[in-house]
Amino acid sequence: MMRTRSNLAFQIQRLYMQISSSNTTGAYGKYLTSFVAEYLDSSVATTQYGLTVHEVDIIRRGIFEVMNRCSSLQLRQLWSSMENSEKHRAAFIVLQQQFEASHKYTGKV
Repeated sequence: MMRTRSNLAFQIQRLYMQISSSNTTGAYGKYLTSFVAEYLDSSVATTQYGLTVHEVDIIRRGIFEVMNRCSSLQLRQLWSSMENSEKHRAAFIVLQQQFEASHKYTGKV
């Protein structure tokens, strides 16, 4: 069961990375924030799904690739769409801080 879930986590990461690739961004561009919102929904309910820290980390790396393709306007719109959900806003703040700290500027000069 554990191996299957880890394998699934890698598949989800791969899907996010494929979606965020330059060749497919045009097709999925208007849905990028929906992928981030869905990730936030699942991260708020992580305890319900019983994902391990390793599995969440694998999936998070994929969602960082999607966030990398989102414009600042798209991310602000996502933030404002969560006005009635403190849990989602808190999860978004943490996700953005992790994104800024560990992914956004990686490999850039």
